[in-house]
Amino acid sequence: MTGRLRVMTFNIWNYTPPWPLRRQLIADVITRHDPDVVAIQESRRDFRQAGGVSQADQIAALTGYHATSAVAQVYVPLFRVDEGLALLTRIPPSEVKVCPLTLLPHERHDENHRIVLGAVVEAAGRPIHVFNTHFSLSARARLQNAQEAHRFVDEVSGPEPAVLMGDLNDLPASLPLRFLTGAEDVEGVRGSLTDCWHEAHGEGPGYTYPSSGPVRRIDYILARHAGPGPIQAQLAGCHPRDGVYPSDHLAVVVDLPV
Repeated sequence: MTGRLRVMTFNIWNYTPPWPLRRQLIADVITRHDPDVVAIQESRRDFRQAGGVSQADQIAALTGYHATSAVAQVYVPLFRVDEGLALLTRIPPSEVKVCPLTLLPHERHDENHRIVLGAVVEAAGRPIHVFNTHFSLSARARLQNAQEAHRFVDEVSGPEPAVLMGDLNDLPASLPLRFLTGAEDVEGVRGSLTDCWHEAHGEGPGYTYPSSGPVRRIDYILARHAGPGPIQAQLAGCHPRDGVYPSDHLAVVVDLPV
């Protein structure tokens, strides 16, 4: 049986103001596009905001999704302030796994801890592995992030369908992306993921950052072992309200055959 899975990736820009308005705009984007899974980056929990309820849980409450969250970086341990990733799904996933990514010592642009959050959802009667990540600001660290993330996807999903989503902080022609998509080997290994935007639009730019005038594509949905049929991709969150965009990133929405 062949079906479709709609997925979205969205960096929500943590608590950058005006959060109450942006929160509603983000919820509106999600509701309008009605994805099966949303990968959220920069979800923050702050004891000074919303009674300490995480941003992912706030968005889940507005949209009717279930939030599965994982902390990557703790800023204040006592009066809690942390940041991480979340997956919004229609029902709780059947499995959840987290892979910490290596923090490079003495690397000035690799000061925040990074992770990959993985979960198993069901579509068309079969398990689909979905992964969310947010790569480093350091070019050297991003390559290691890509290697470790791909290894995690490979170990967890095996031959089953898998989708890796997130803010990868790099361009399509960069070595981390060329590695992930199998265009170039690193240490004798090639990635095995398909860049869904490129599959749907070829060399169409698909710029996602910054939202007010996008000039870079740094947010991705990568897949493998999808079912037969076309992949469709679009951008979301492109229109401001009263001059305010939902985030500083645009969201990417992909329809996958499964």
